[in-house]
Amino acid sequence: MATAIKSGNRAVQWRSAAALAKIRDPQAEQALLLSLEQGKLTVVAAAYLFFIRLGDGSSIPVLIQALNEHGDWEMARGFILCGNSQLEDAARDWAKRNKVDDIEPPAEQLLVWGSEK
Repeated sequence: MATAIKSGNRAVQWRSAAALAKIRDPQAEQALLLSLEQGKLTVVAAAYLFFIRLGDGSSIPVLIQALNEHGDWEMARGFILCGNSQLEDAARDWAKRNKVDDIEPPAEQLLVWGSEK
């Protein structure tokens, strides 16, 4: 599955990265971190939950770029919920640009920046 994120097919990359983000495996994590390092925004957007849980400040600019280029309402809500002010601000800006009014998340916080450190 880790090799599938190298595919030229965006849909295959997306599904593979989303699956890898859920696996607690060193090889999966290594493949995702390499994709972040290489600026593969499709992979980063699909695996944003992994990167939020990891909570590495160096990932913030790439996460924001991934939101702006490939993000959706769900990703923006995740950014708002995570407790990182830079990601929250980026999500609110994304919502304004994309005319998304109901971006406010419910009161419970499901995802926390750096929760797996």
